[in-house]
Amino acid sequence: MKVLQKSILLQILTLPIGVGLFIWLLGRQDWHEISQQFQSINFWWGIPILGVTITNYIARALRWQLLLPNYSFATVLRALLIGYWVNLALPRMGEVARVWALQKNKTFLWEGLGTVVIERILDLLCLGAIIALFLATYDFHLYFTLPALLKNGWIITLIIFAGLTLTYILYQWLQKTSLTWLKDLQKGLSSLWAVRRQGHLWAYTFLIWWTYLAMSYYWFFALPATTHLGWNVAFAMVALGTLSRILPLQANSAGAYHNLVVMALTLFGVAESPAFALTFLIHTSQLLFTILVGGICWIWLSFTK
Repeated sequence: MKVLQKSILLQILTLPIGVGLFIWLLGRQDWHEISQQFQSINFWWGIPILGVTITNYIARALRWQLLLPNYSFATVLRALLIGYWVNLALPRMGEVARVWALQKNKTFLWEGLGTVVIERILDLLCLGAIIALFLATYDFHLYFTLPALLKNGWIITLIIFAGLTLTYILYQWLQKTSLTWLKDLQKGLSSLWAVRRQGHLWAYTFLIWWTYLAMSYYWFFALPATTHLGWNVAFAMVALGTLSRILPLQANSAGAYHNLVVMALTLFGVAESPAFALTFLIHTSQLLFTILVGGICWIWLSFTK
């Protein structure tokens, strides 16, 4: 209960950050231009994007199931979606919630969290590869000029500060926590080496991150102003969009996500109005889908013994 209370307190303290970032971005927009952008959206592209999104969730569930062979695919998928759903209101608590949804037993918590840590390590490796490709496909000479740094440097500084703060909080927490849970955590971490189908593990990981790129790329075709963008821009959007989630902000890091992805699009010559329209479209569609499927899974869990 103390962990939950601290998490809720943290969300109350960080809520003004996300709201402030979002309001700041809204205040810079030309709403007449934004309205025209929304009217030109080709919503038919939502069909393949929905297919890619579902593929992403399935691949994530299949990968997690490799680390948890004693659970059925349906149980793992339900727990995963519940975790995403909880993360919308209580960031970082979704990882605990999805382990709890697997088995309502405190003795399993640390072992289950160990498998979540493994997933995060795999994702971190993929994110590093995407950032490397992003750096290799963009000329940063134009970006790292004094005007650009003055304009966007505060966002980068905020992300670095948040990362250092979370690292410090985690370190202090580990110092105060009893070491009895380490055995269970180590057992969960060791599940990576116990996976016999290592090829499947890495194939699912590749598929997960390809779908992230594909979701961004396919949305380019929904707006006339962004149809010319290529895969290198999708790399930038995924890289900066993922980094925005370092901040423990509600609703999938709303505010920070919008600012960073708009910044990524403007780096490639997209005007701010269509960049904001596309970012708002991507974030809102993902948010609504997560709320829908997560809510359904929560109701499903409540009727499960």
